[in-house]
Amino acid sequence: MVIMVSKKIKTVKRQLLMFMILFAATVTTLVTAFSFYLSYSFQKGTVIQATQYNLKLMSDMAAVDLRALRQLAAFCANSAQITSYFTETREPKAKAIGLAAFDRLQEEYRNSRVSRYIQRIIVVSNSSGRILQTGGFQPASLPVTRWTVGRMDGLKSGSPYEWRLLNGDPFLKVDQDQYIAFFCPVYNVTDRTVIGTVFMEASASIITDKLASYSLPEDSRMYINLGADFFIDDRGEFFPVENAVALSEFVRPGEETFVTALDLEAGQSVTLVGCVAGEDMVLAQTLEGSRFIPAIGAWTALLAGVCAVVILSAVAIIYWLERYISLPVSRLRKKLDAIASGDFSPDTSLEIDSELGIIGRGINNLSKNVVALMETRVKDEQNRKDLEYRMLQAQINPHFMYNTLNSIKWMATIQNATGIAEVTTSLSRLLRTVSKDMRKEVTLSEELGLLDDYLVIQRYRSGGGIRFTKSIAPEVLDTPIPRFSLQPLVENAIFHGVEPKGSGSVEIAAIRDGDDALITVTDDGVGISADQIEKLLTSESKSGMLGLGLANVSQRARLAFGRDYGLTIDSRVGRYTVMKLRVPAKGGARSKD
Repeated sequence: MVIMVSKKIKTVKRQLLMFMILFAATVTTLVTAFSFYLSYSFQKGTVIQATQYNLKLMSDMAAVDLRALRQLAAFCANSAQITSYFTETREPKAKAIGLAAFDRLQEEYRNSRVSRYIQRIIVVSNSSGRILQTGGFQPASLPVTRWTVGRMDGLKSGSPYEWRLLNGDPFLKVDQDQYIAFFCPVYNVTDRTVIGTVFMEASASIITDKLASYSLPEDSRMYINLGADFFIDDRGEFFPVENAVALSEFVRPGEETFVTALDLEAGQSVTLVGCVAGEDMVLAQTLEGSRFIPAIGAWTALLAGVCAVVILSAVAIIYWLERYISLPVSRLRKKLDAIASGDFSPDTSLEIDSELGIIGRGINNLSKNVVALMETRVKDEQNRKDLEYRMLQAQINPHFMYNTLNSIKWMATIQNATGIAEVTTSLSRLLRTVSKDMRKEVTLSEELGLLDDYLVIQRYRSGGGIRFTKSIAPEVLDTPIPRFSLQPLVENAIFHGVEPKGSGSVEIAAIRDGDDALITVTDDGVGISADQIEKLLTSESKSGMLGLGLANVSQRARLAFGRDYGLTIDSRVGRYTVMKLRVPAKGGARSKD
């Protein structure tokens, strides 16, 4: 039988290849995505860290100058000379005190590290209208008096500490610039009451000079928070941002930097990185998402490396699967095809150290068992043919024998020799049965009829020295048994049991034993040794009338009914021999090989 294999069969090799392709694609995608995420996270962290460092560096420099401005303003707010000038009611004395206070203010202004940025310092009394002022652009300024000081919004309001952005000075005659103004109250040194206001006007360059060397990306913005006002730097110029959230809201206590998301006016979300500059200023910069994307060259190299590693790993796995799974499976399939074609030779290459090797050993064992079974079947068939051939050889020419025996019978009748006539008649029936009845199996009743003719001959032959008895259960008379099964048993009992003793008895019995029929032939002769029993049941010796030995009887019973049936012998030397032939009774179940 040939097993037809469809060309569309889903082989293990093809399935493994498809799985590995899918696995490689999946792993490549996942690793690429994960590596991109790692690169993106690393790039983002690096950019934010660098931005924080740069902002911190600039904010620290700006904080030093802003702190110097506050210190100068604090001097004005807490100077005893200025307090004395504002509170002195006597004009002559107040004038002298005012000159001394002005000189002291001039000294502090000139000694300040940020004097180059300061445009104007005005200290004005809230009640007396007395004013002290100095600054870098006084020659280009209009006079500031008690009647014109109101042009500076907030000078007479007792302003608290605060920063403001001014787009111009109303007293300057030159072009207007942007200024950073700082207001703070002047306190009476005796009772700490507010008696005036300090106005300090500084150029915006005090901050923008620090930003000049900073390379701000095209898509980024710089935000500065001074006090309550929120400004944006556009390449050195400040603009107030309407309705903006103050950067101070993102500052956590004790932290000098922060990173947060900021929604712009156009609905765009950017990353905001900031740091705190001293007590007054918060500096921040926006970063677009594109800034965090890794460089194309580095990303391409990384992607190529990842793909190469995944592909090489996939090739290695495919090679391993091909060697340890696909090839063994292919060998197993070829071996099965060979078995289907009739080649049962074992293949030791299938017996590898794996689960597939176990299957290979099983296939080799199956091949050996099939070969052994076939050899057994062939041998059994050959034995069957040999038995039939020997039976044919044992046959006698029937016509010659019939005519001869018939002549002897009539001669004995004419001469009134009844014994000869009876023996001749029995022998004639025996030979007729042997030559004409070609059935392989007959009933026990028919076999007993044949045995009766044989016993007639043996009675005359022994001269009455052997007694024959039969005990047959009626329910087993229809039991089928192989032809010529009982005659060899009785013949063996006569010639090898009773005759060597001189006389004796032979008993033939048949009973029902479960689903079987048990036929026994018992003699009280000399017995048989164990070695002789084994030889009788295994040798192919011929004896007696038909030339059929005991081994022949046993083999024919097993061939006909199965290995559970056949002949057994039980004997004790000098006492008895019992031969038992077991066959399935009619209606009983036969055993299967």
